Amino acid sequence: TAFHLQQDVPVPKPNQGEALVRVLLAGICATDLEIVKGYKAGFHGILGHEFVGTVVSANGDSSGAFPTGTRVVGEINICCSRVDCRACQSGDLVLKRNHCENRKVLGIFNHNQGAFSEYLTLPLENLHVVPDKISSRIAAFTEPFAAACRIIEQNLIQPGDKVAVIGDGRLGLLIALVFCLTCEENNLTLIGKHEEKMNILESNQIKKIVLDDDTKIASDSFDIVIVATGNIVVLYIFVYPLDDDTKIASDSFDIVIVATASIRGVEMATKIVRPLGKIIEKTTCSPAGSNGCGYIDVLNDIVVKEIMMIGSRCGPFATALTLMKEHYDDVERVLSKMISSSYPLKDIDQAIADASQKGTIKVQIQMAAFTNE
Repeated sequence: TAFHLQQDVPVPKPNQGEALVRVLLAGICATDLEIVKGYKAGFHGILGHEFVGTVVSANGDSSGAFPTGTRVVGEINICCSRVDCRACQSGDLVLKRNHCENRKVLGIFNHNQGAFSEYLTLPLENLHVVPDKISSRIAAFTEPFAAACRIIEQNLIQPGDKVAVIGDGRLGLLIALVFCLTCEENNLTLIGKHEEKMNILESNQIKKIVLDDDTKIASDSFDIVIVATGNIVVLYIFVYPLDDDTKIASDSFDIVIVATASIRGVEMATKIVRPLGKIIEKTTCSPAGSNGCGYIDVLNDIVVKEIMMIGSRCGPFATALTLMKEHYDDVERVLSKMISSSYPLKDIDQAIADASQKGTIKVQIQMAAFTNE
């Protein structure tokens, strides 16, 4: 999918029940990078769904809640609200938010006016006011932060559960951060390949296990073998090649959260979760990363160990903003370290290239309206 900067895009006009928002900052997400590579075949329009902006104008009954100049973030799922839509008429706010069959998704699906632009429109019901305490750079993380909060909203983690997060990318770090802010127990293990990324999280609530590319297979006395070579993680059952203090025993976690876009993350999860445990899948998997993965072994483990596998998608913005506000010092300290670089919109091509590099966590795009805080 080719992309380019277009200078003459007209300012969109909000319909009834919508607001015109001037974008301040937008974050580049892995989904944006996949769309550029052709993930959403036939996508044509403006990318971007992580943003913070200010209201220019609002039309509708609730427009008074969003006076001109109000800083807002926006939920990305645009529901149809039709009388014949089962999700929208169910009375279940989560079903409507995440599963409207006719939904549009900002800058991703059936929607061509995303956040990599000076202006966008969204329904008023999608907007949330940003508390004054939260800077715009941090507010731009609200969408992925809310996705991390979805696990809490689903009430999947109980007191005393031993939890592992596989993946030290943007979402994995945010899930671990949300866990630290909402759970008192020191029962979280973060598993990844980049020690410098995991060290952004300074909490002593987190045990960190680094998968080393140069790690050799140890003796048969261990439980699981994980050999990491380049971008590929291959699982060999029964040995984990780290020292005795940091090995991962099979069946050792009550809940395993997969935050890496590879079926291999699921494969690993089925090995380290206990029988009757839960696997929470937070990302869709890339077909490119599935070569050599034992799909049959994954399915067999799910059946034999009676594992409950649960999907988890978009989350509650209100909860995310409240959590960010209440723990702002901790949140700001972590999220500010996750910002690898920022670019003006005119340098979008360089921003995309930078965001695609290994080791990059979050790249933000600054619009003309943004001023450093």
